[in-house]
Amino acid sequence: MKALIRFSKINSSSSLETSKYLDNILKALPLAGISYTSNLLEEAEIAHFISPVEERQINDAYLEDLLVVISVGYCEGDEKHRFFEYKKDRKPLLSSRSKRILKQADLILVPNNIIKEY
Repeated sequence: MKALIRFSKINSSSSLETSKYLDNILKALPLAGISYTSNLLEEAEIAHFISPVEERQINDAYLEDLLVVISVGYCEGDEKHRFFEYKKDRKPLLSSRSKRILKQADLILVPNNIIKEY
């Protein structure tokens, strides 16, 4: 089994949690006996995404009948890669882009039950 792990460049200063989460995924896959690639031209069975910025690649993976896994809520400290919109005096809301993306997911991973409620 091979997983496609695509992620846009991490440039923001608030992206420490994003880069750490991505690093954890990349280290965990070989431990589970799963190889991975970031090359869209290589064959893969699963595609794992952690950011709504990757919407085009998520759509491509969905159209190619890959199993689409999306991690939501792991990178909320990084404004560019978060799935939720945060407005003053309101609870976080999923952005319209996030809702579109999550409809295509075969599996959605969340860090806790609070995010699961959204």
